[in-house]
Amino acid sequence: MRYLMYYHTYGNHRQSIKKFKKLPEVTRQRLADIDYSKAESMCPQKIPIASFMQHAVKTLSDKRQG
Repeated sequence: MRYLMYYHTYGNHRQSIKKFKKLPEVTRQRLADIDYSKAESMCPQKIPIASFMQHAVKTLSDKRQG
């Protein structure tokens, strides 16, 4: 979620993608598939974590950027 924040909030697209791509490939792919329901239910800000993580994987995995 941090890299997604850098991407959207700070407009730091290239660095966000570069840092995300440093994560092991298997980790990057699993991020979108993990069950975040427990974390979401405990989140005081009610952030839809699963949705954010799926968006992060899709956005930061874009091969055309970075």
